[in-house]
Amino acid sequence: MGYTDITAELIRSNAQRGAKVVLLTRGTGFPTLRVDRGWRFVTANDAFLKLANVTMAVIVGTCCWVAVPQLKDSGAGTLMRRCMRTRRVQSGRVGSALVAGATVVVTVAPAPGGGVEIIGSFPTSSDVDDQSQPLRLA
Repeated sequence: MGYTDITAELIRSNAQRGAKVVLLTRGTGFPTLRVDRGWRFVTANDAFLKLANVTMAVIVGTCCWVAVPQLKDSGAGTLMRRCMRTRRVQSGRVGSALVAGATVVVTVAPAPGGGVEIIGSFPTSSDVDDQSQPLRLA
């Protein structure tokens, strides 16, 4: 089972139980971050900070589009804006905003307080072989 499948199953399971979807932004090796409803960074994990070449001291409270401008016009940025607007989980395979030429699987979920949480992963070999469209959750 690939990472995309595990994430989708976690989200479905939480939704069936009526739980709010909250992705953990610490303790994962995948780049993750959380922004508030004003697009300001609330937190990010070490994997994201390293890829973006930033520090928590610099980005917390700063607009994500300013602190990490490559996010703005990226596939992840599109998913972030769509999730913020619809308050529904968005997921898909997109070009990485942080690693030139790489493809990542990004899941964006509504976060408490009106913001969104983003987790990205590099696809497994089985994900790369799967030519499906971005994940659609029922």
